[in-house]
Formats: sequence, structure tokens, C-alpha cells
Amino acid sequence: MTSDNKEYVLRERDDQEIKRLGFQHQVWKDSSDLAIKRSNISKSKLIIDLGCGPGYLAKDLLTHAAD
Repeated sequence: MTSDNKEYVLRERDDQEIKRLGFQHQVWKDSSDLAIKRSNISKSKLIIDLGCGPGYLAKDLLTHAAD
């Protein structure tokens, strides 16, 4: 990428990139689920997700907090 190219490197609106990020999420899902369980997150906790991708992990956090 040259300095005059302003394209976002991760191309968040690119369907292929979204699929790649979904696959990556699935690869790490068991580990991230374990981390979520150990974090003691509950409905009463406030979590903010800023620029962390398409939201796959945020959805898992929401699902876990609802349990």
C-alpha cells in the first residue's frame, strides 16, 4: 500500500473479507468462549465493542450474558 492509497486495509465491506473474518472467528471460537466464561460477564455488566470487526465476538458476548 502506498502512502497515496487511502483504501482501508481490511476492506470491511468486502464479502470475501467478511467470510474470512467469520472463518477466523470459528477457528478461535472454543478459546474465545472459554475466555468469555472465565470473564464473569453478566447482564449487569457494560461492554463496549469499538472497531473490533464485524461483530462475531460481540454477538457471542451478548449470548453468554443472556445465559
